[in-house]
Order: sequence, then C-alpha cells, then structure tokens
Amino acid sequence: ADAVLLIGTNPRHEAPVLNARLRKGYLASSTTFAVVGPAVDLTYDYEHVGATAAALEELASGRHPFAAVLRAAKRPLVVVGGAVGELGAGGRAVMAAVARLQAEVAPQLVSDAWNGLSVLQYAAGRTAAYDIGFVPNGQSAAAAPAAGEASFVYLLGADKVDPATIPADAFVVYQGHHGDAGAHLADVVLPAAAYTEKSATFVNTEGRAQMTRAAVALPGAARDDWKIVRALSEVAGLALPYDDVAGVRARMADVCPSLVHVGEAERTSPEIAQLGLAQWKRAAASRASSPAAPFVRAVGDYYMTDVISRASRTMARTSAAVAKSGAGSGSGSDSPAALPASAAAA
Repeated sequence: ADAVLLIGTNPRHEAPVLNARLRKGYLASSTTFAVVGPAVDLTYDYEHVGATAAALEELASGRHPFAAVLRAAKRPLVVVGGAVGELGAGGRAVMAAVARLQAEVAPQLVSDAWNGLSVLQYAAGRTAAYDIGFVPNGQSAAAAPAAGEASFVYLLGADKVDPATIPADAFVVYQGHHGDAGAHLADVVLPAAAYTEKSATFVNTEGRAQMTRAAVALPGAARDDWKIVRALSEVAGLALPYDDVAGVRARMADVCPSLVHVGEAERTSPEIAQLGLAQWKRAAASRASSPAAPFVRAVGDYYMTDVISRASRTMARTSAAVAKSGAGSGSGSDSPAALPASAAAA
C-alpha cells in the first residue's frame, strides 16, 4: 500500500503485529498515513483527518486534502475498525461514507488487481465467526432475545460479561478456561481446553486458516470444546453427526471451505467487495444515521484484554502501575510503550 487510511481503529492496541508491519512500510517506503478517529501514538507519523465520523464525510466528498493523496495512490488501503460496527446508526454512516469514498475518490481501492478495503476485527475469533455466518446479536435478521429476557444463558467462552445483563433467576452455564467473570456468574462450569491444550483451527485477522497442535496435556476434567458440545447434543437427543476431529473438520468444510484450506488466504473477489459496499450504502439510507457519532475505543486496558492476561498477576501489576501513573490517559500516551519503571520491574 502507498496510502493508508485508518478509520476508528488503533492497530497498535488492537493488532500490534499488523501495526509493526505498517510501521515497517512507513520506514522502508514513502507510504502516507492518515487517521479518522482519536489521535493516538502509532509509532509512525500520520495526518489526523478528524476525531469524528463527520471528518470522514469531508474526506469522502473530496474536500479534505488527503482525498487527493488517496486519488493519486496506486494501491490505497482503507482499514475500518471492527468497533465501528458497534456505533449503531453512526456506524452505518461511517460504512456509507467509506462506500462513497471508494466510488467518488478512490475507485482503485477495489479492483481486479488490488483490494484495499479491510475491516480490522479486534475480538479474537470474530473473523472466523463471520466466515460461518455467526454474527453478534442484533446484526442478523433472526436476532435472539435480549439477555435480560432469558431464563437459560450459555456462556461459550464468554468472559467479559456484565452481570447486570443476566437475569437473577436465569440458569447460567459457563464453558471456558481460566475462570474469568463468566465462570463466577455460572451455576454450572464446563471446563474447556485453552489454546495450548488442544489441536484446533484458528483464523487470523487476514482470514487465513491456521491449524495448531496441543502443546501440553489437558488439566483435570477439561475437554476440547467440540467434545463438550457433542456430549450435550447427545444428552439433548439431537446428536451431532461427528465423533472425532476428522468429522468436525468435514462439517467445517461443508459450512465454510476456507476453514480447511490451511495456510491459504483466500482473496475476496471484487464483485463480493462491491456488493458489500452497496449494502453499506443501502443500510445507511434505510435508517437515520448520525455522522457525528464518536468512535468506540475497542481496547480499554491494553494489559488486560483477554481471559489469560486477566488471570496473570504480572499483567495485573502492570495494568495497575500504568493506571496509577496516568500513562493510559490522554490521546498521545495511551500506548504500551508508556510503561513506568515500576511496571517494568514487576
């Protein structure tokens, strides 16, 4: 990419490896960067277009100077933060502005030779979930009831759970590891394998399926996730049609063939990308949208972002030290580099 526009995302926190690649491009070539959203320290220079989606509207209309940079770029890259989808009507306005940006400013963003339109998911597993058609509640036509109405709640690896969203009389089952917030809310805990304890398929942020092998034995009564779900299906009288990993992967191939094409990053066709852009435009047009909505900060505490780091004493001390020093506040210092000596010693 020779011109990069980041919208509503801080890749240094949400995808540090990707941010390192962006920095490498900045140091090795004349790649130009711009950001729409809060100003943060990305470890490389960029033009700050604005802090709200209204700035993106100005860019999409061609009034902002960076529009000329995108128009002249041979390989422009637009990275939309996954948290933009959580803005409701404001998120739809952002997506519609991106579609207009591609149509009116940088048509070369999506072509047979180059696809520079990307959505950066900050939640692990979200890319694979979208691949199989599993979307967050409220984004599908057949949305599930609100959690406040549920009498039975099954937390499948759901660790960052707000207790207020679960009815007091609901029966709660937690399936996961490390005993995070979800486990403390549960009536029944079904211990599952951590990523180091199972042979599994993961999909990385670029959509590339990757296969892992277990590095350590399962502790205690823990089991692979698929085995737990398979056992429950049998008890419920709706036994799933597989009994081993080969059967699971055969079913995965039926649902989404790319999941078994290990090591391959399947390129999105221009036709599919254009269809997505058209849907973004229609979704914004069908509902009231606010271009001035503030962007959501996807990562609040960099050192406590997942169930494993939240179970770490070292990470807890680091997080506390950063909070005490105030290094995590402010637009220019909310970066992992702003680590006080006390935290480094911990």
